[in-house]
Amino acid sequence: MHLMLGSILLFTTGTFINAAAPLEPADGKLLLGAWYDRNNSDSPAAINARFDYKPLSFFQTDIDLSGTVKPQASEMNGSWFQYGQDPLGFIAAWIRCITYWRKALGSNSIKVAFIWSPNSGNGYPYPGDPYSFNVSDTSPENLANFQALDTNNNGQLDPEDDPYLPYYPGDEYVDWVGLSIYHYGSEYSDLYHGWDNNVIPLSGKFENYLNGDPNDPLTYGYAPFYTYFASSTGCKTRNGTAVSIGNKPLVISETAATYHFAWIDPTDKPPIPGNATRLEIKQAWWTQFLNTEFLAKYPQMKAVSTFEFIKWEEATWRDFTVFGPAPDPDPTSPDFTTDDTDVVVALADYVKNLSFISFANTVNESISIASVTATKSEARSGTLGPYLIFFFVSFFLFL
Repeated sequence: MHLMLGSILLFTTGTFINAAAPLEPADGKLLLGAWYDRNNSDSPAAINARFDYKPLSFFQTDIDLSGTVKPQASEMNGSWFQYGQDPLGFIAAWIRCITYWRKALGSNSIKVAFIWSPNSGNGYPYPGDPYSFNVSDTSPENLANFQALDTNNNGQLDPEDDPYLPYYPGDEYVDWVGLSIYHYGSEYSDLYHGWDNNVIPLSGKFENYLNGDPNDPLTYGYAPFYTYFASSTGCKTRNGTAVSIGNKPLVISETAATYHFAWIDPTDKPPIPGNATRLEIKQAWWTQFLNTEFLAKYPQMKAVSTFEFIKWEEATWRDFTVFGPAPDPDPTSPDFTTDDTDVVVALADYVKNLSFISFANTVNESISIASVTATKSEARSGTLGPYLIFFFVSFFLFL
């Protein structure tokens, strides 16, 4: 089944002039977006209402937007998509796709940025999932893939193999790089076969997932993603072959701190472990990367897209949202309104004073659609006026 899911960028202003990559924001601005659950009847308007945000009406189709930033076959290093852990096949398909679309778009290609976006390397190579790499397959194609994946040349696919380099199609074919980064809890439960505890994320956890931690690589991963692709350091294979010169703009393509609110099957199970609240968990997560110190250290982080879904995984029902309402709040409780909105209210209160995020409601709300159409014309000439800029992403999941 193919699911097409939309994401919108809520706010930023500025001018795109001489950007290093298509649609890269200038002036140190950070684009903050939300991948909302359209299949569960969520919408930009509903998000705006919860966020107490009253801008122009959101556009509905790509043609009305100033630009499109598109992750293509994201999390290709994972073992949960059919196209996963097939580096040679992935790279060949990526190059064909990007080459085709750039040619088809012609002069409009400057309004589209293609994002290469793997999953964070903690837990790699993610054994035991439906599409985990089959080391027993001795076909020539599989053996060639294994040779690419076994980056430490020890004859095994293990956590010390690089989770990113084998899948990178080359700087020429990548506009932005992205990464999925999640907090699921503090401990994987062997008893219930999954993450299931509600605990506050440790300080520095987001950064360690982004760039690895040599002091605790089994927890956070060995490979420094930001250093590889977003810094000027770049990266090479172990035999010295250049993979990337770096300096790509970075988007956190998906991120969330998980709140486990129920067992899928509660039979003979205790209460969900941990006593941290939904607000405490999520607030401790976004404050790790939405701050001036973090952006000063990682200046190529140009955008963040939160994952706005409530769904079941492994043994629990999980709330990934920050813009969404609380899952199944008790409407009979006198604290219902607070419980239902405390996270989104706290986020709105937190970001309103961050100078690197410009809210769209700072724009004159009486601005007309004609004015925004004029902005599109400016975009064609390479600049964008000081109006609301929309960031639209189409994600394709193959289930």
